Amino acid sequence: MWRSDDPEHPRVDVYGSLDELERDFGVRPDDLHRPFIDELTRPNPDDPTGRSTMRRVTDVLDVWFDSGSMPYGQVHYPFENREWFEQNFPADFIAEGLDQTRGWFYTLHVLATALFDRPAFSTCLSHGIVLGDDGQKMSKSLRNYPDVNEVFDRDGADAMRWFLMASPILRGGNLIVTEQGIRDGVRQVLLPLWNAWYFFALYANAANGGAGYEAKERLGSDDVLDRYLLSKTRDLVAETQAQMDVYDIAGACETVRTYLDMLTNWYIRRSRQRFWDEDEAAFDVLRTCLERLCRVAAPLLPLVTEEIWQGLTGGRSVHLEDWPDAGGLVGDPELVARMDRTRQICSTALGLRKANGLRVRLPLRSLTVVAPGARDLADRFADIVADEVNVQQV
Repeated sequence: MWRSDDPEHPRVDVYGSLDELERDFGVRPDDLHRPFIDELTRPNPDDPTGRSTMRRVTDVLDVWFDSGSMPYGQVHYPFENREWFEQNFPADFIAEGLDQTRGWFYTLHVLATALFDRPAFSTCLSHGIVLGDDGQKMSKSLRNYPDVNEVFDRDGADAMRWFLMASPILRGGNLIVTEQGIRDGVRQVLLPLWNAWYFFALYANAANGGAGYEAKERLGSDDVLDRYLLSKTRDLVAETQAQMDVYDIAGACETVRTYLDMLTNWYIRRSRQRFWDEDEAAFDVLRTCLERLCRVAAPLLPLVTEEIWQGLTGGRSVHLEDWPDAGGLVGDPELVARMDRTRQICSTALGLRKANGLRVRLPLRSLTVVAPGARDLADRFADIVADEVNVQQV
């Protein structure tokens, strides 16, 4: 920016290119930094006396103006990439810390509105501040956080990734990084996922006298647990997609975690005998659901899902696959509601056992369930409850 040095003949020139500088000053600068750029002066065209001079304003323009110009500045628009910019502006998504609300976010919108009468971005994920294990802002000098290389070596990169994405930090909250928090993700998500794959691989390879199981997709089944798992997998795909579409990453993580708890602590545990008996439907259904699960969880757990995917399908990479279609799986909302209710009853009953010091291996005479809708479950699910809770009569 160049300004007249005589207030009686005011004038301000703002230049947008080297061509414009060359047009007015007669030279094409090789270096736009100080002090070289300060050497460019010229007579003020608005001063008939010819005594005033146009001199560069020495102050640096607000750095937020620089960063706010990023959408077009990064591609040298309008001098280059005009078509690309017009097709890709405004941005679909932007991510930055909560402290940028009055800085970068604000300036991006101000400049985009002034220049294009449009917002600079459509969706914003504004995260909170990462804190060390002492509650202070994470700092290299304080070393108040777990050593990253130790975490990677012990728990894996996916464990750290999951810890961050499943946390309140992606909803604007602050996050204290602790080793225990990272290990909780390993215990609740990574190990259940790997154990489900290991269980399937172990029995599939041993099937047919060691000849192995011939992989097939199965979208329906007569078994009630199979239908429940297929329906829950359908819900997993639909719910995670809806959460991802609105950038609710932490919500998607919780959906995957809840699904894994159901898969390992309910379906697989209650279906073990079928795998021992080499029930083909059980193999088909579990493989079908693991395949869908890998594709859904791939953005959240990219490394472990890749390893499982390649072992499960022989495919090149899960990250080259399309997002699964929820509509291809059988759906039975009524069955899901009743089975979920049955799981709640079992969980409550096992809690009562624990509270009274009655270990699960100790058979009890009867269990009385008093709850809304319990009578609707009696015919189809009483046997499941009796077996799960180890009672003779429900």
